[in-house]
Amino acid sequence: MQIYETPFLDLRDEGRYDRTTMTSDRATILLNEERRRLLADVLLTSRLLGGIYMYAEYTAPWCMNSKLSSEPFAPFVANAPSMIGYHYLLEGEIWAECDNIGPIRVQAGEALLFPRSDAHLVGSNLDLPPVIGDDIIKPPTGQGLYRICHGGGGDKAIFICGFLGCDVTNSNPVIRTLPPMMIVRFEEAGTDQWVRSSFRLAAEQASTMVPGASPSLARLSELLLLEAVAAYASQLQSEEAGWIAGLRDPVVSKALAKLHSEFSRNWTLDDLCSEVGASRTSLVDRFNRLVGEAPMTYLSNWRLDAAARQLSQTTLSIAQISANVGYESPEAFSRAFKRRYRVPPATWRSSKRDPMQ
Repeated sequence: MQIYETPFLDLRDEGRYDRTTMTSDRATILLNEERRRLLADVLLTSRLLGGIYMYAEYTAPWCMNSKLSSEPFAPFVANAPSMIGYHYLLEGEIWAECDNIGPIRVQAGEALLFPRSDAHLVGSNLDLPPVIGDDIIKPPTGQGLYRICHGGGGDKAIFICGFLGCDVTNSNPVIRTLPPMMIVRFEEAGTDQWVRSSFRLAAEQASTMVPGASPSLARLSELLLLEAVAAYASQLQSEEAGWIAGLRDPVVSKALAKLHSEFSRNWTLDDLCSEVGASRTSLVDRFNRLVGEAPMTYLSNWRLDAAARQLSQTTLSIAQISANVGYESPEAFSRAFKRRYRVPPATWRSSKRDPMQ
């Protein structure tokens, strides 16, 4: 019997969550606390909004074509440019296909995660003519859950689905490098009981209130998303690359943690190598292979992406923002920003005012 810790949201306190110790015969945690914290910090730099839940019951034969959008859930996710959806299968089994992934069988206790709202097919038989997902979503009347009830009356597949509006996905290094569709097997990560009870709790809470009204539900949605990505990270094959793979590497993860915790520091490559205890060649090679770019290039891009968030979400001056993200002068910042975003900061700010307000 192994003991592991998994985050648990105390719904009595809408701004915080506690951690509770649970036990499992199959517990496996491959991300330590420091790496989970880094994952959360980077993933949640994208502004997430909503905490919308839906009960979906399908009966065979059925097939659905879906591309997540904020329209069916307006106004509870405001004008979110993108949606993140995760669908936890309570009962039955289905097939899923997205882009060049699949078809893959999904069974009860597993979840489908769509980090960038890519179009996908799900169903008991993917060769059937599909219905359009948005056309069969039924909004709640007052309190309650969004619902889908669809199919031919045969074997059931029951989902609890969660949706989060997202301001950006392509600039977030976690979301950007995830595959368009992920099958998350929580049992392999040792968190299946917690995830199942949390989805049920979320659905129960959502069914008694106006959708989108509870900060605690939004927080629980973020936590379930984080748990899904952490579980996915624990299941990666050793030869895979990407930001998540870098998180699992002892040298690269330490470098990422240092860069993110002190991103405005005047870093040099030698400083970073000294902090993580690696040679220049080893760090650069591992970072390039796993993350896809050199450490100093990654840092520069992260600083500019942080600046872009501050430009769209705050009224700070360009001089203040340039100092916040580690530039010695507004002029140097403006030149670097224009190279990455192709327009000066002021022009970008005027065209990118926060869409989620």
